[in-house]
Amino acid sequence: MSTPSPPPLLLDLDVVIITLDRANVKRAQRCFRNAIERLGFGADRIHFLDATRGSALSDQDIANLVTPRARHELRHGRFDTAALSGVNSVGCFLSHRDAWQRCVESKRDLVVMEDDYVTRNQNVQDFAETYAREMPRGGGGGGGGVLRCGYTFDFQGAMFYIVSPEAAAALLRQSDNAAIDCHVDHYLNFMHDAGEIRQHFSTQKYYSFLDLITTGSTISHNQVRWNVAWWKLAALCALVSAATTIIVVVVMRRRHRSRKN
Repeated sequence: MSTPSPPPLLLDLDVVIITLDRANVKRAQRCFRNAIERLGFGADRIHFLDATRGSALSDQDIANLVTPRARHELRHGRFDTAALSGVNSVGCFLSHRDAWQRCVESKRDLVVMEDDYVTRNQNVQDFAETYAREMPRGGGGGGGGVLRCGYTFDFQGAMFYIVSPEAAAALLRQSDNAAIDCHVDHYLNFMHDAGEIRQHFSTQKYYSFLDLITTGSTISHNQVRWNVAWWKLAALCALVSAATTIIVVVVMRRRHRSRKN
């Protein structure tokens, strides 16, 4: 039986794959094939976007791009999960800004993927209906919409989302006027909370936890450095746990001995 053709709605969507290595078989090329075979995007509409390499940014570049707090955390470790985890997370943010700029210039909805994105979903028609039904549009206080599709459980990353030109313009405007102080996925959340964009998390989770932990992005920002306070807290919790275990064991033994006597 022949495979049904992807809906025209998907074939006409522009797609960018953010990557540092277009030829990487396990990441960029796998993401490219996945976008065609499992999501129904047109091959001629998919383009690679060369990512900004965070490690290539100079100290002065970083100083000009991020807030004083973010600069401190990049040096000494971050205080919370939204904060920048390393210089590659700055490069990642800049790469997504390049994608938003493309969206604004084209005046069309844009699918943004990071090169570690893959999905096990094979129902192309289902995805087309999800996009048509759930993509946020104008009104309601937000100038445009973002449909977040690539997430799993409580992990709300930015590895796969669709952005409208209006939302892309708002994301660019705010990020141009303020220094970077968080990961790009948290920035999307903050912009939604501020009423600058309308964001919706797809009711269908087009991602797999297995793929998340087995596929790494070439624009990886995993060189996490936590602030020393977090390590102290973790060490304290471990000590308290060990002490509690010892106390329980001692009390149980004494009770056991008293029953024998």
